Amino acid sequence: MRNQTTIVITGIILLGISTCLGGVIDQINLPDWDGGWVNIVPVNDVSQTFTPTLPYLTGVDVDILTGNAGRGGDTITAKIMRGNDVLWSDSQYVDEGFNGLLNFELDIPIQVTSGETIKLTLSDTGKVTFGWKYV
Repeated sequence: MRNQTTIVITGIILLGISTCLGGVIDQINLPDWDGGWVNIVPVNDVSQTFTPTLPYLTGVDVDILTGNAGRGGDTITAKIMRGNDVLWSDSQYVDEGFNGLLNFELDIPIQVTSGETIKLTLSDTGKVTFGWKYV
């Protein structure tokens, strides 16, 4: 799964997201084209919605790359949302030059309802250009 973004939700792979429960992938939803990425600065409001089929979200893996160099690392924040409610949020410092899967593990699994719409958002502080890979 090197070229996929992984959401360890108790199930999904989207715009570079895959979710799984106990290592079981719930779904795959890849973009139509290869090689692109979107800058995750806060003003871009970068997000992706997904519809889980498994009952719990246990983590998220996203395929990230450094879009520019020479500014050091930056903090990347991921949020899982149901409507306007933030169900979970976590931040990680990422070194400049990073290119690969960034894993966010949830301390406590989030219970989700099969068929509901859940949204994953990503942002950095804008110091470094980090991109969310399309695959």
